[in-house]
Amino acid sequence: MKRVLLILFFSLSISAFAQNTPTKVSLFPNPAVSYVDIAFPETVQTEVVVTLSDILGNKIETFTFKPGEALRIEFAPLNLKNGMYLFKIESGDAMFLKRLVIKQ
Repeated sequence: MKRVLLILFFSLSISAFAQNTPTKVSLFPNPAVSYVDIAFPETVQTEVVVTLSDILGNKIETFTFKPGEALRIEFAPLNLKNGMYLFKIESGDAMFLKRLVIKQ
């Protein structure tokens, strides 16, 4: 009985997470040379904050999207040095990272 309740709990948690958080993020080209395009194909019901930082955690840029707003970011031209960068996407209580490589 405990297993069934535990599985049900996780199923409901994942379902709620998927409804409020952008789960599919398109980041291309990666590695990038002159531009980067980031798109979220779905809309969310909560505010979304996207933060670009270097691998050491230094914030470079922050983007905030309101609920129901189109989620798309275009960087051109890139003023970033060669290296690895992280996009942190936060929505409600959920957070995930996407890696970006700059190679010029």
